[in-house]
Amino acid sequence: MLIGSCVGTFFALDRQTGQVRWSYDIGQDGNQASFHGSPLVVNDHVITGTDGGGIGHIYDFQIATGKVRWKYPITKGARNSIGLPTDIVRIGSNIFGVTFGDELVSLNAESGKVNWTFASGNSESKLTWPQSPAVAGDRVFFG
Repeated sequence: MLIGSCVGTFFALDRQTGQVRWSYDIGQDGNQASFHGSPLVVNDHVITGTDGGGIGHIYDFQIATGKVRWKYPITKGARNSIGLPTDIVRIGSNIFGVTFGDELVSLNAESGKVNWTFASGNSESKLTWPQSPAVAGDRVFFG
């Protein structure tokens, strides 16, 4: 089982025993505190976003070991919240998530390299908790 906690630790638990196989504390990578979106399993790794007060990341962990394969920093946000609190979704080799700054981010799932970003253009005063993107076929939807 793969679980991101609201206290900033990501856990891989043995499904049979509940014992911790590995964990990762995101506090070591800056002022971030939580995992809010559902993680995405891609082959032998898991991808998830974090958020907090000063920085957030999209992390890619090896499922077997917990080793960070790559991490993508998110430094823009709104109302003192920065990061990516939504689910991560996938189309082929590309993943997508929405930041607190109301920006849709597209990364390559293997390398973590940015494909593109798209900002909604909404002012900070109009922003609320971002909603997860949705996919259908080869399209990603961002509300």
